[in-house]
Amino acid sequence: MKIRIHFLFFAFLLLILSACNDNDGFKTNIVGNPVHTLENPYTAEEAAKNGDILVGTQENLERFYDFLRNVEEGKSDLIRVTYYTHEGAPIYHNLVFNERIEYTFDYTQDAYSGSNNSPDSIQSTYCSGLIQDDTEKEAYVLTGCEYEHISRNFRLVVSKN
Repeated sequence: MKIRIHFLFFAFLLLILSACNDNDGFKTNIVGNPVHTLENPYTAEEAAKNGDILVGTQENLERFYDFLRNVEEGKSDLIRVTYYTHEGAPIYHNLVFNERIEYTFDYTQDAYSGSNNSPDSIQSTYCSGLIQDDTEKEAYVLTGCEYEHISRNFRLVVSKN
């Protein structure tokens, strides 16, 4: 029963993300993330407009804090955190909370990774939480993950003012 609910929730998520992105003129990949091309790049401006939390900026950071509150309160929620490579390709980190966090790391758009659009370019794991990792800067990491080697890809550093 739980698997069916998770599947339906994930299918609904993909439908919503696909509908939003199609309206903006972007095709989406198998997990609902925008496809970045030279002719139609998924720029940081587009990502911010779509509500993505942008790594390295303060763009949509409040949405990330809303997600953290919803996780604490046990409310279902989802976000996409987007990082850009030096060449400008988006790397996606999708977090879906529904009793636990499903984390999907998607680097299908990075042509220089050597595995562009290969089966290994999209990896997922389930995690029990998201915690603040106190270092020199405020940072957040996933905890209690089934596949730690996948969860290590997520680290959101928030620059303090």
